[in-house]
Amino acid sequence: MEVYSVRIYDRCLTKEEVKQNYENDKKRFNIQEIPEIKTPDYVTDGLVSLLDAEKNTKYGHSKRTSIWQNLVGTTNASLKNVNNTLASGWTENSLVLDGKDDWVNVGYYHKSNMTIEIVAEPLSIVDDKTQYFIANVESGGIGIYKNRKRKNSNEIYVSGYKYIVSENEIIKNKLYSMSTGFNGTEMYFMENGTKYKANYTGNIGEPASSTVFAVAVDPNGTTDATGSTEERFNMKVYSVRIYNRCLTEDEINH
Repeated sequence: MEVYSVRIYDRCLTKEEVKQNYENDKKRFNIQEIPEIKTPDYVTDGLVSLLDAEKNTKYGHSKRTSIWQNLVGTTNASLKNVNNTLASGWTENSLVLDGKDDWVNVGYYHKSNMTIEIVAEPLSIVDDKTQYFIANVESGGIGIYKNRKRKNSNEIYVSGYKYIVSENEIIKNKLYSMSTGFNGTEMYFMENGTKYKANYTGNIGEPASSTVFAVAVDPNGTTDATGSTEERFNMKVYSVRIYNRCLTEDEINH
């Protein structure tokens, strides 16, 4: 957690005094009140990580937090090198990553069948470089990325890496809702409502070095491991979801 202020009194405060302190905290620490925080209306069965930029804590939205709270679990995401500027930090409903050294450690998750989803907007695109939206691909794992030919793709390790590539060239400043998963016999990749499928048999391989999921980079273990053919992503991230099972077609379209 992050701690901003601690106060201890040698008496019990009155109701008015408690309210006065709260109003002061709200002003100092940019606390934004939301009457009732609800998990957004996503499929909840198997949902192990839900990161929502508009509700980046369980108590509302903070523009200062370096911990992106998981709204459905206890493994929170941590921001790396994000410095709370217009080019690197929180907006009202997104997280801006600068494409230089920013990334997000989402945490370790692995199942033989999984689904990962992300809503993001690329702000710049680097030609001839792989740029990852979200991934934990280290001799195993699953990811969503922009390939070196400017097309979005998935990447799932099922007895070796398998890929499905979008038919469309990526466009900067366009919002993308993407999802990929594997159920043991079928792999899919969905981009803005268009679903692509391929048939394979097996399980998603466990990533080496207990590699975590990361946003904007492809990590190794718990560290950023951007290679010579890769580039960090300069983008806005709105939502990240990880399931410990493969969603059905109806659930993907939910």
